[in-house]
Amino acid sequence: ADVKTTHKVQKGETLFTLSKLYGKSVDELREMNNLKDSKIFLGQEIIVEKPVEIVQQDRKSTRLNSSHR
Repeated sequence: ADVKTTHKVQKGETLFTLSKLYGKSVDELREMNNLKDSKIFLGQEIIVEKPVEIVQQDRKSTRLNSSHR
């Protein structure tokens, strides 16, 4: 299963404040959440991290490559 890191939108938060909080660009957050614009609402679950599994696969492949010698 895809394990995504999500953030529940609190009062006063915007995609801009979340982008600063998680070190992502507003565009990245919009893309990850398939948002048409930058409007988010209270209580909305926003994906702030890509699935961890993908990151681990990347690490494995680099490890294999480096131990090739």
